[in-house]
Amino acid sequence: MKKLLLFICTFLSYQLIQAQCNCYDVENIALSNDRNGIMEVTFINTCDNNVYHHGWVISKTSNDTIARFDECLCGAVLPLNTPVSWDFKTKLTSIPPLQELRVSIQNANIHCEEVTINQTTAISKSKNKSFKIYPIPFEDKLMVEDQDNGEAQNVPFQITDINGNVMLKGAIENLNSELDLSILPKGFYFIGFYNEQHQRTSFKIVK
Repeated sequence: MKKLLLFICTFLSYQLIQAQCNCYDVENIALSNDRNGIMEVTFINTCDNNVYHHGWVISKTSNDTIARFDECLCGAVLPLNTPVSWDFKTKLTSIPPLQELRVSIQNANIHCEEVTINQTTAISKSKNKSFKIYPIPFEDKLMVEDQDNGEAQNVPFQITDINGNVMLKGAIENLNSELDLSILPKGFYFIGFYNEQHQRTSFKIVK
């Protein structure tokens, strides 16, 4: 009887983990233009907020880890319905075809062995070469510069904490501006900017 109960508990636990892992999709994979050794992997979470500490991009052909994500102990959040890009360290200079890749993420409770890679996922060079957010860490003021799209006006932005809670949102006059974030407590945050197609460009910031 105990073995049966243990089997049932194990089975239910596995099903719950699989259900959680099915919440996540890989939306984009890119090699950074201006940061050598960085592969940017963009996730979207369609169920709820969750935090992960580790991630891997694995070659299905060789079973080798070709890119690795190691976040601080605070973790990195996957907020609901909001694309978020994480920096994976890699030695690759080009990205293999999608069908040859497997992406895994893990925290203390959940290990998603293979996150779904959408068939529409782009493999590309990062388009954010001219986008600068500084200083990191910042005290009260955060500078935003985007030479490619600096004339865009009233650009919506949103800042979330590592748990996905919205801390601040609004619009900046243009993408070459200074943001006063003095009201934020010290900590780790994500800031996202939205274009006219509601596409988000996000960055991790530290105060």
